[in-house]
Amino acid sequence: MPVKWTPAPYVLTLDDLYGKDAPHSFLHNDFIYVGIMRPDVTAEGLCYIVLPLDAAAPRRLLGSTVVTPTTPLPPVFP
Repeated sequence: MPVKWTPAPYVLTLDDLYGKDAPHSFLHNDFIYVGIMRPDVTAEGLCYIVLPLDAAAPRRLLGSTVVTPTTPLPPVFP
């Protein structure tokens, strides 16, 4: 059974989310990301290597990217 995710009622930049101690799952452009691996300094500025759910490879997003934190819903057993 696929996991369902609950979006938070607020948004944060990726920089702000990374600074929190909470789990780092978030929604961006209709994709769920399940973690932030590490920060990465590039010519574009501070980026983060992030793990998309159901993707073969990590991606890089700018720290100023606005994201919606998410939490997995608890499983429902019949």
